Order: sequence, then C-alpha cells, then structure tokens
Amino acid sequence: QEIVLKHKSNSYQDPKKIGEGLSLIWVEEHKWAKISTLIAQNEKDTKTQLEAIITRRNQIVHEADINLLTGLRNEITNTDAIDSVNFIEKIGSAIFNCVK
Repeated sequence: QEIVLKHKSNSYQDPKKIGEGLSLIWVEEHKWAKISTLIAQNEKDTKTQLEAIITRRNQIVHEADINLLTGLRNEITNTDAIDSVNFIEKIGSAIFNCVK
C-alpha cells in the first residue's frame, strides 16, 4: 500500500521518471543504454523518440489535439500510431528482459 500511495501520481512516461521507477527493482546505472541496446538504437535516439511520443500524447489528451496557434486539428496518420505502439512495445519488452 505504501508503494502504491507514494507512486500513484507518477505516470512514468518520461525517460527520467521511468528510470527512477526502474531503480526500485533494477540495480543498473546505465538503464537506458541497456534498454536501447536491446532495441538496436542508441540511448539518445531512444529517449528522444519516447519524449516525442509523450509530447504527442499530451497534445491529444490535454489540448484536444488542436494546434493552439492555428486552431486546426493536428494531423496524425495510421502509420504514426502504429509506429508509436510498436516502439512502446519494444521498450516494454526490453525493460521486461532486463529486469526478469
């Protein structure tokens, strides 16, 4: 209950926050380097791609997916969505394989 109470407000979306959460169960100094290696990317690209997905998700959820400057809906393609889902699945599988 204490763990849930302490961490229930953290969404663990940002790479830094994910790393902090993983520190509770995984003693590894270079977590993102290990995760990135498993998905055949460098650490910087992995974090950048994850941050871009988070930014896009926040636009959809918190801004009604409307461009605040133009008032028009932001464009998203089926390919964009599929690529994001595939990337998140790769990250999740890599994390699982690192901590199991």
